[in-house]
Formats: sequence, structure tokens, C-alpha cells
Amino acid sequence: LGSMDRSEAEALAAAFESNHLSEMRDVRCWGGMGVVMRAIANEKVPFLRNLQIILPAADEMTGRITERFRKGGVVPLEDLELVFEKNEDNSSAERMRDFGRAVGEAG
Repeated sequence: LGSMDRSEAEALAAAFESNHLSEMRDVRCWGGMGVVMRAIANEKVPFLRNLQIILPAADEMTGRITERFRKGGVVPLEDLELVFEKNEDNSSAERMRDFGRAVGEAG
């Protein structure tokens, strides 16, 4: 999946909700993280094994992902790759530490 604007993200969300993408095994996208994470949390992609998402920075979405991991709302992945553009902000570093801990706790 490439970079998405709002209407594209809404269309993707509708496709997930309708179970048209339930057999998807690999997702690579730039943005659209909220849509993908909701689909995972709502068990709309039960066969997902590889997830790669590229984000401009560790922002509030990182916190949302962290909570999903802590609550057990992520399917067992074989490969998870989150790529963040460099950010010198200390709050981003703290978000990444929290995220790392949550992934480690999830197993």
C-alpha cells in the first residue's frame, strides 16, 4: 500500500470491515497505520504474518500501537518492521522505549 489520503484510507477500512482482505498475509504501507491497526485489532486479517509500516516520526500513533500490543490486540506476526524517520524529539524517544517494552512483553 502506498501513501494514502483520507478517502483512500476510508476505502481500505471499508475493505477490511467487509472481510474482503481477510486472507491478506503481508502488508507494507506508508501511513494508514490507524486503518491497518484497527483491522488487526478487530481480527479482520487473521492470517497476517508480515507487517511493515513507514511513518514520518514516532507520534501519537506509536502510543496507540503500544496499547494494542499491551492489550494483546495484535495477531501473532512473524515479521514486524516499523520504520520511523529520524526525529530528535525526546518525547519520540520515550514513545519508542514504551513501544519496545510492549512488543517485548507481548512475546
